[in-house]
Amino acid sequence: MSRSRKSRLPGIPHGARVHKFRGAILGHFEPPADASRRASIDDLRIAEVQRLIPSRHPAGWCDTDDGEAYARVAFPHIIARQARKLRGIAPTSGRTSPEEFARTWAASLTPLLDAETVDRLINEAMVARRLNADAAAAVLGVTLKERETLRFRTIGACDVSRRERMAIAAEKKKARDRQRAAAKRRAAGSASRADYERNSATAEAGRLGISRWALRRKRLREAKQNPAAPITAEHNCVANGEGEPSIRDAHVRPFSSEISGEQPRAHPH
Repeated sequence: MSRSRKSRLPGIPHGARVHKFRGAILGHFEPPADASRRASIDDLRIAEVQRLIPSRHPAGWCDTDDGEAYARVAFPHIIARQARKLRGIAPTSGRTSPEEFARTWAASLTPLLDAETVDRLINEAMVARRLNADAAAAVLGVTLKERETLRFRTIGACDVSRRERMAIAAEKKKARDRQRAAAKRRAAGSASRADYERNSATAEAGRLGISRWALRRKRLREAKQNPAAPITAEHNCVANGEGEPSIRDAHVRPFSSEISGEQPRAHPH
């Protein structure tokens, strides 16, 4: 009986699968690169260039002299992706070569490029390194607004640096986190910030045109005039000159001789 599992044995490449029979390793093989479900940077970059062209050219293909810029950015990824797909496949299998695939791509999206220019760009792409995000944006002239509209991830922006884009993304993430936390508090039954500030002592003092301490003294006088009214921790703290009431005192009825009118008892010595 043979079975296949991921390899963790020395001498066998990472990601390869081994065939075993009664504990003996019969062999191993590496899955094709295109069997992965995750899109590579080549797939993403090609897809972004193919979204950029129709957004700038209503005809769906480049009808200006910008075709060389599109091909310069896309060709290294087209050739690398096609070469990866053909890895381990015989040349006589009938599959399209990377060079022919690039020519077909250029004929479809940049038909104004002549064959000599296409061949030159293909030869450059065979040996040149792939452009990074900011370099690709500089060649294509992609702005930050265009990048956000088309939801690019592998092409940067020519008018905003990578550090500035990261700062903008961090601020947007903070805003999303605040909105998510606020929605979570609303679901738990908490009052919103607007309702809290509207019903706060500061807002009431502002409506009356007095300070917060004047409002507290006013509440204290009302509590003295109406002893039957519930005494809050705020009244007691104002009477004793202790400032803000604590959360611990919010659920108790503290004693205050100034409010009740009683004289404090002398402690025996």
